[in-house]
Amino acid sequence: MITTNDIIQLDSEGTTLYDSPAIVCLPSYNILTGIVRVELSVQNQTTEAQVAYYYYEYTDDTINGVTTTEADTVEIFMEAVEARVKQSLEAINPSATFTI
Repeated sequence: MITTNDIIQLDSEGTTLYDSPAIVCLPSYNILTGIVRVELSVQNQTTEAQVAYYYYEYTDDTINGVTTTEADTVEIFMEAVEARVKQSLEAINPSATFTI
């Protein structure tokens, strides 16, 4: 889960803003295309109710390029996915602080 206490946007258009959301990453991998599609479940940190969802897509090379500290396969994959999503969010919201 990725959290922030800032008001953020999920894309560069900035049409919708979210105040202090928790973001749960739900990845899926297409072995035929090499694409990791990550559903971002945007949730209220207090109630944990989903308020929106959004999708980011990454190539498998982009995910494989992340250095991880986990030992188990699933945890390695999730850590890499969350790290890439965090980097994407930081690029769109340079003044916000995100925590995994």
